[in-house]
Amino acid sequence: MHSLVMHDNEQRKRDLSAELGMPFGHLKALFRATGHEGASMNDLALSMGCEASYVTSVVDSLEQRGLVERQAHPRDRRVKVVVPTSEGLVVAKRAEDILWDPPAAFKALSADEQRQLRDLMAKLAEAAAGGRAGEGPA
Repeated sequence: MHSLVMHDNEQRKRDLSAELGMPFGHLKALFRATGHEGASMNDLALSMGCEASYVTSVVDSLEQRGLVERQAHPRDRRVKVVVPTSEGLVVAKRAEDILWDPPAAFKALSADEQRQLRDLMAKLAEAAAGGRAGEGPA
């Protein structure tokens, strides 16, 4: 399972970057900036696990493409917040749609098998979240 998911994930990142014409790290920053109030430069650096100087160059690139803009934080004007433009929201939505497509390998399963897999994955997700589904047979 790990091999299937990890291989597909890396391929998706490459395909997504190629289709949208930007490195995946830039897409990560765009996703993070789509929150209800945007994201501060520091928040972006922390959530992406990188240096602030890298985030500055990423945001510069996104800003040059018209996908984000820097604004003063609504409660602290000393802090810059990165917010998506309307075009940035369109690109983020397109990227999200691509990422939500099932992996190509799933086409090897019949419709019934895909539904069964969906149900099993939901059960595993519930168990991982602390639900009762993972307690085993009654």
